[in-house]
Amino acid sequence: MKVKTITKERILLEGTSALIKRLGYANAARFISLLGGKGDMVLEIREKRESESIGEVVKRIRSKSGS
Repeated sequence: MKVKTITKERILLEGTSALIKRLGYANAARFISLLGGKGDMVLEIREKRESESIGEVVKRIRSKSGS
């Protein structure tokens, strides 16, 4: 079986989207803070989200809704 490799950025995007969908923003941030590690993961996630253009957000929403 061949495993598809995705970028770090894509993993962050997909993972945070899944966490937010399941837990909501506040609890997703709490979960991430429990993981510990170096740096500020919440800040990194926020920066990734804020760097998206409106068109990218609309495209992502439409792809998930089937529109």
